[in-house]
Order: sequence, then C-alpha cells, then structure tokens
Amino acid sequence: MSQTSIAIVAVAILAVAVAIKPVIVLSTLGVSGFLYLSFIVVSMTRHRQSAFPEARHMLEARVQKGQALRTNKYDLYLPTKDEGKQSGSNKALLFLPGALVEHTAYAGLAIQLAERHGILVAVMNLEPTRIAKTFTAGVTTFRLVEMAKEIEIKANRGALEWSIGGHSLGAQTATPMFPLLQMTYGWKKLVCLGAGMPPGVSRTLNHHNTLLVQASNDGFREFYKDQDLSYYTVDTIKGGNHAGVAHYGPQLFPVKDGEREILLEKQQELTATAVANFLLQKSSVGTI
Repeated sequence: MSQTSIAIVAVAILAVAVAIKPVIVLSTLGVSGFLYLSFIVVSMTRHRQSAFPEARHMLEARVQKGQALRTNKYDLYLPTKDEGKQSGSNKALLFLPGALVEHTAYAGLAIQLAERHGILVAVMNLEPTRIAKTFTAGVTTFRLVEMAKEIEIKANRGALEWSIGGHSLGAQTATPMFPLLQMTYGWKKLVCLGAGMPPGVSRTLNHHNTLLVQASNDGFREFYKDQDLSYYTVDTIKGGNHAGVAHYGPQLFPVKDGEREILLEKQQELTATAVANFLLQKSSVGTI
C-alpha cells in the first residue's frame, strides 16, 4: 500500500468515526482537534521510512543460510553455534522499531548482535501503522511474553534470558512495560536507542538494568537534553545520528536529524557493541 493510500485510509477512518459517533468524537476532540489530528495522521503517513535495499539483501542472505526467519509478527535473527560459542550466550532481545520505520531497516544492527555477539534478536513487525503502541499495533506485555515463548520454540534454543529494547518511540513504549516484564516474567534488561526517559518512569530502572545509547549528532536530543539520566547506564556514539541506528533515512519528521559524521556501518557496529557489552555484562561505558 502506498503512502498516499495509507493517508487516505487513515483520514477516511477518522471521517467514518465522526459520521457514526459525531457527538462523541467531536465533543472529545472538537472540530479544531479533529482537524489537527487529521493533519498529524497525514503528516505521519507521508513520512514513513522504508528500509534501504541493502538491509533487505542482508536479511534475505541470512534467511537463505538458515540464520534468520521472517514471520508476519517479527524478523528473527539467529546466532549460529560458532557465533554464540565464545560468549556462551543464551541472551535474547525483543526489539521495537522507531515510529514509521520499516522493521527490516534494523537488519544491520540485529545481524551485528547475532553474528558478532551471539545474541538472538527479534525485531517486531508493526505494519501497517509502524507505531509501537497498543492501540495501533497491539503492543502489550502479554503479547510480548507470548511472542517470546513462540520464539524459543522456533529457535530451538531452550529457555532464553530475555531483554526488551527499542529505537526512539519503540524505546519510549518499551520503557513503561519493562518493570512488569522484569518483576512478573523475569526479563532482565531494557535497551533504549535514540531516546530519553518518558515522564513518570519507574524508579526500578537503574544503571544495572537500563541502557541508553545516544548519538552525539542526534536531532532528537533536544527532546531530552535536560533530563537527569544519571540513574541509567549511558553510552554516546560520537559522530552518530538518530537514523544511523538502522538502514533508513533521512529522518525529517517530527524534527530534522543531525548529520552523521561516521559511516553507517560504523555507527551500527558501535551501537551493537554497546548493547552487547551491557547484555553480556561486560564493562564499556561512556563516549565511543
């Protein structure tokens, strides 16, 4: 479906909602609120981010080798025995993409984690909305737990030590879910890429269980530059930008991204190293 078609469908849904329940919708939003929401929906659909062809090719090559699986729920990146042998890893990361970003775009980062560090990675498919929220993509704690159980069966690796992570809005969605995942289901850590902390975050998050990987040239840093992040483990990728976490871009919405000063592959390599060090409990924190 084209971006124009998605925009038309989204606005049509809003229009139908007004037609069916005009009093409820308009009294809740108001006419100006409805028009503003329509503007936001159209703006978002016009800024959907497709994965670079290179990311698709990397994933397809790994699928052909039996080192990745594609499902309608997620892309699964499997470490080979050799890849996981050195680290002895039973670590797994369920990853939520950033807003409007095609999940295939994270193939490079996921392959780095699987291939170099022996970490199983599942990147969630958020089509067609590409918004990591309950009301748009059904992102719930229960669904993530059930997905993890399914993946353990598909991967045939026994019980895995799960962590949750995400990029940008994906990280913002994962953050309030993590305390329940940790306390009720035994998930271990939270990984946030290109994001700060949402308001009202649980104080159960700390530098032992929460990693923030930021980039020095990330245009989104304006949103959280004044936050006190001393509670968490923070790594900064010097010369990286917001979109450099994945194979997509340029990022222009809702703000213009900064310019990346290092190679895309280098930013993803450094990001994967920071994430792996944290999940595997190796020391390496600061600016890299």
